[in-house]
Amino acid sequence: MTRQLFADGRLICVVGPSGAGKDAIMRGVMDMMPEVKLARRVITRPKHDASEEFDSVSPDEFRVMRDNGDFLFHWQAHGLSYAVPAGYADVVAAGDIVLFNGSRAALPEMRQICPDMRVFLITVSADILALRLASRGRETRDEIRQRLSRTVTVPVGDAVHINNDGPLADAVAQFVARLRRPEADGE
Repeated sequence: MTRQLFADGRLICVVGPSGAGKDAIMRGVMDMMPEVKLARRVITRPKHDASEEFDSVSPDEFRVMRDNGDFLFHWQAHGLSYAVPAGYADVVAAGDIVLFNGSRAALPEMRQICPDMRVFLITVSADILALRLASRGRETRDEIRQRLSRTVTVPVGDAVHINNDGPLADAVAQFVARLRRPEADGE
C-alpha cells in the first residue's frame, strides 16, 4: 500500500553506517531548524546511553505493535527490531518536516510505502568510523571489525550525500543547506 504523505511536509530518512554520526547530525539540524521534528523510534534494545531517544520494547511487544499496524516502517538490523510509529505520517501530512534514522537495507520497502521520502546518506571514512565505534563501547573489537567489513549494496538512488569526516558543525551545515534547497537533491 502506497501512502501519499506529502502536501507540504517532508519525510527524511537519514541512513549510513552505525557510528557515522546520524543522530548527532539530526540533533544539530534540529538546533538550527526548530521547526524540524525527529521521529522517536521503537527499538527492541534496552536503554543504554544518551546517544538516541527511543522507546525500548521487548520483542513480543514489538510483534504486537507491528501486527496492530502501529508502525509506518519496521525493519531488522543487527539482531534488533526497529520501527517508526505510524503517527508520523499524520505529522508529515500536516506539513511538517520529520527526520528519522533509517536503514539502507530497508530503503526499498520504505520507498514502496512512501515513494516521495527523501534520503540523506551520511558517510565517514573507515578510520574515523572505527574510532567512533570503539569510543561508544557497545561492541567488541571483533564486532567492530565485522561491522567495518560489512558492505551494504542497496542503492540509495537520489540520496543527498553528507560527509561527516570533519567537524560535526560542518556536516550539520551541509545538511541544513540541502534541506533548505530541496530542488538540489540527487546531485
